[in-house]
Amino acid sequence: MLADWMNEMGLASLKPALAALVLPPAPMIALALGGAWLARTRPRTGRAVSALACAALWLCWCEGSAEWAERHWLDEPPPLSAAEIEVVRAWVEQGAVDDTPEAARVRFDKERPPVYSRPPVITALDVSPDGALIAVGGFHEVLLWKADGSERVARLIGLSERIESARFSPDGARLAVTGGQPGRMGEVQVWDVAGKKLTLSVPVTFDTVYGASWSPDGTKIAFGCAD
Repeated sequence: MLADWMNEMGLASLKPALAALVLPPAPMIALALGGAWLARTRPRTGRAVSALACAALWLCWCEGSAEWAERHWLDEPPPLSAAEIEVVRAWVEQGAVDDTPEAARVRFDKERPPVYSRPPVITALDVSPDGALIAVGGFHEVLLWKADGSERVARLIGLSERIESARFSPDGARLAVTGGQPGRMGEVQVWDVAGKKLTLSVPVTFDTVYGASWSPDGTKIAFGCAD
């Protein structure tokens, strides 16, 4: 890494000289401090000594960091164990059947909405600025109801199975929804309330996201993440 940079900068010829100066860190630090003290009486010499000591320390640190990164980050992953290979072999011999649970294959949308066997836990609730609508979080959806409960206006069905928050924009024209699939992904949705259409879907992080909040002018959305 450092060698590449020095080559690009035309400083490759300096590397042997710096490498020759590299001592254990403590003496190099002492040399740098000594150069700083010497600079009080002999500025040019002191600054030169300090600069060389610092450059050698930097070389030592960069080379050490590159070594550490290669050892800890860039190593090839370990091969599968014999037991893991046996599991894969048995699966292939049995026909390599996709045993994904049926429930995991279901995709909900307007044509295939969720069906509830019992009332869902409500994790998100908001009232529109004009008081006409209530947004209620469900499974894979936010339901819009008239505020008096007389009529369900829309089912806003999206990708996120868990809805953590729903917030109307200051003008009531849009609805921000946060949620996701726990331990897998988070998502921020923006819905056009009048058109009942999804206008924005942004996947974020690897866990559900929370607490959507609009800026007063309706141009930004803040939300919370798991970490």
